[in-house]
Amino acid sequence: MLRYLLLLPCILAGVATLYAQSKTGTIVGQTMTSDPSARDYRAFGVDGVVVEAFTSCDTLYTTSVSGSFFFKKVAAGPVRLRFSHLSYQEVTRDIELQPDQTVQVEVMLQEASQEIGSVTVKGEIPVLTIQGDTLVYHAAAVKTFEGDETIRIVEQLPGVTTSEAGVSVMGKDIARTYVDGRLIFGSSPMAALQNLLANDVVKIRVYDEYVDNNPRHKRRKGDETRRVFNIETKSKLIQATTGHFLASYGADLNAGGRDNRDRYGIGATANFFSESLLLSANAFFNNINRKSNKISDIIAVSSPKSSYDRTTYVNTEFERSWESKWSKYDRTTLRASYTYGDDYTRSENTTEQIYLPSPDYDSRIYADTSRNTRTNRYHAANIYFLSPRYFWLTHDMRFSDDRSEAYRSYASIIDGGTPAGGQTRSLDRLSQYDISDVLHIHGIPHHSLSLRSDISNNDGTGFRTDTLTSTATRRELSSSSYGLSRKIVAKFSGTIRLSREEANNLRYFYTYTWEKSRQKKTSLDLADLGRETIDTTNTYNFTNNYNTHEAGLELTLFLSKIDARLSVKPVFSTTGINRDERFPEADVYDKRFNAFIPSASFVISKMTKKLLISYMPTVQLPSIEQLRPRLDDTNPYMLVAGNRHLKQSYTHFLLGQYSIMFGKRNENLTIVLDARMVEDMIAARRIFFANETALPEWNYTAPAQSTLTTYENVDGMWAVKANVRWVHPLRKLRSRLTVQTSFNYDDTPSFVGDVLNRTRSYAPKLTLDLRANVSRSFRCTVGTRTSYIYSKNSIGQDDKYFMQGVWVTTELANIFKRFYFNTSYSLSYYKRFGVNSYDQNNQILNVSVGCKILKRRGDISFTAYDILNRNSGYKTSMGSDYIQNTWTRSFGRYFTFNIAYKFNSSKSGVTNSGIKDGSVKKY
Repeated sequence: MLRYLLLLPCILAGVATLYAQSKTGTIVGQTMTSDPSARDYRAFGVDGVVVEAFTSCDTLYTTSVSGSFFFKKVAAGPVRLRFSHLSYQEVTRDIELQPDQTVQVEVMLQEASQEIGSVTVKGEIPVLTIQGDTLVYHAAAVKTFEGDETIRIVEQLPGVTTSEAGVSVMGKDIARTYVDGRLIFGSSPMAALQNLLANDVVKIRVYDEYVDNNPRHKRRKGDETRRVFNIETKSKLIQATTGHFLASYGADLNAGGRDNRDRYGIGATANFFSESLLLSANAFFNNINRKSNKISDIIAVSSPKSSYDRTTYVNTEFERSWESKWSKYDRTTLRASYTYGDDYTRSENTTEQIYLPSPDYDSRIYADTSRNTRTNRYHAANIYFLSPRYFWLTHDMRFSDDRSEAYRSYASIIDGGTPAGGQTRSLDRLSQYDISDVLHIHGIPHHSLSLRSDISNNDGTGFRTDTLTSTATRRELSSSSYGLSRKIVAKFSGTIRLSREEANNLRYFYTYTWEKSRQKKTSLDLADLGRETIDTTNTYNFTNNYNTHEAGLELTLFLSKIDARLSVKPVFSTTGINRDERFPEADVYDKRFNAFIPSASFVISKMTKKLLISYMPTVQLPSIEQLRPRLDDTNPYMLVAGNRHLKQSYTHFLLGQYSIMFGKRNENLTIVLDARMVEDMIAARRIFFANETALPEWNYTAPAQSTLTTYENVDGMWAVKANVRWVHPLRKLRSRLTVQTSFNYDDTPSFVGDVLNRTRSYAPKLTLDLRANVSRSFRCTVGTRTSYIYSKNSIGQDDKYFMQGVWVTTELANIFKRFYFNTSYSLSYYKRFGVNSYDQNNQILNVSVGCKILKRRGDISFTAYDILNRNSGYKTSMGSDYIQNTWTRSFGRYFTFNIAYKFNSSKSGVTNSGIKDGSVKKY
């Protein structure tokens, strides 16, 4: 009896505990930073804060994700919350939780003091500090010019790589750019960097946030993340308006000739950015290869394209977003855009193939000169709607009218004899449209379904004239063509969670692709007026049917001890191709290609270190042109024919990459090694006809000194590339030195006649690049590239040449407080060794001078391109049994006078957000 009395208090305590736990509430909160210059302003959510909840019954733990944390089923009563983070001062908060109540808690964290001796002693602001799992870049440590955008800061940051495609930090692409914790400039990561003024930036934080940032979802170690920028500004920006106007007029710098033109351009841009609404309008008309209305693109004097372009462009975009009930970062979005374009392009190229001696000849030269013009007018529209957690839908339309004109002359000379060749002129016009719709549904937990439909049409007419001077043959062809293509793609995937604590998943997926296309072309030979005949070589009528089934599994394991992710992905793919050729003869092609494609990857990704090892095979099906056993005589001296017996190519790709940031100077080292091996590579077989030769298989006669190219499958293509890149900041010189060395090995098989030939190339290269931001008035870049290329084929013929490149850019601003002077110079020097030895060099010098006006918002400038007139657009390489040299004519030698105006306006403020519910209590 006594022992039951002793147990009674324990039983009563247990009952009381169960009763207390039955009366529970919910705690939802935000952990934010505080800005000393703006009291209570929440600059951004702090990730990785350890939150402890002490109740009368238990102690609960969680970690904040993108500034959000969540406790459910917390015993009612007094609760003490403790917030701790390595980089912030510890905070405690006492709350009173009532049954069935949701309490919202907002905590402002203050940064912990950082003991940085170098800053204290030298008074120097570090470019980078590390706070836990966050990189903090300090804008004050980077020199920029007045009027620069934020991208100018980003380009100078350690561990950051920029390109036209985007920005990456330590090998991981930036997916979003927040401004003071908000998507002021929309979901595009580049919009903020290209429109936010650099002098408004205080800090740029880099961290990884969870893709699924719903605070009510349980976090697991290794869940999918994306890398983001969070830019802290002085103005505490909530909306921005930007505008650009640019007008130019000038002329070509050539001494004279019919190709000299006046150069002109005019354009304007207007943008409005806010967290909920984005508006954009952009229009320009010019013939100076300009694709924007920013004066910075003009005064940078980077060399324009070699072709002559005349462009009319009009674009409008609208984006509206609404905050979702799950998270302020996942927003319902509606986006729409319309674009009109009218592009005219002209280009000229000369190609020379110098063949190495063979039993058929001691010397052989083939030269090909082409001039191409194209006019493309198009209308394009896009509508995109995103509903977070449920689906997204996109609709694209494009209608175009495409006209092209090409002139081509070709000549072949054997052993210094009489040239054999001719000329071809062609005129083509296509009327095209493309319509695409995509619906992606992800509302079902751990499952997604995607449906895509595409339809395109291209009808056209053409006219072609062939004149073979060697045989006094002239042929005139007129043609009409019809093309219609339809495609449907359905994808389904699901995920099975294998662990509650870590991101161990098994994903299964299936994709079905159906495609049907009809191509029809009728060509009439007009050589005999009044008695037109069908030219069978250029007339066809066929239908292609594709159907592909792809199914696979992907096992993902997160190895928490080493913070790594291992992924294994076996995939089976089968593609059926059915072709019905109705003309020139009934020909049915029906074949199925099967492939097993297993891949694997191992990744350790941290803020200052990344290791990647992956194996990824791919399958390449032969193209329609390679499979169709028809002759293409677009160039009668370079004939091409398909092979219906081709097999698919199987490529094994192995990649290893290691990146690390180290040292007090934040040095960056990246090592990349990749190897590629191709089974059943589709190789070219070239047959040379010294004399006029009949080809009965195609009912065609090849002219003398012409070449026929067909295709065969060959094993053993190898390519290996090794690259080491070291970035070393030179703080005393306010510069950054980049040293990059690489070695490329290539082993490519091909046929010379009936003999299998292998061409092996070895190419070491060393690149040095010094970028100096000396002050807010002067910056420059000096670089050099040295490479040596050695190639040798199986026949014993070889080729070797040396290439040296040098480039220098300078920007000098604030001359007498208003003027600036910019230059850009590059040199490419080639020296070839051996029998065909020679020296070749290209030089380009561009200059810009200007003056700031209208309170420095306006700009008057003069720019001149290719002043030295030494740009020949030269490239060289070795083929199977020949050396190929290509010269591209440059249309980029001209000068312009420019007038520009730039407008920037911003609005500052603070907005509050939280759970708007009657049962919510705020602390």
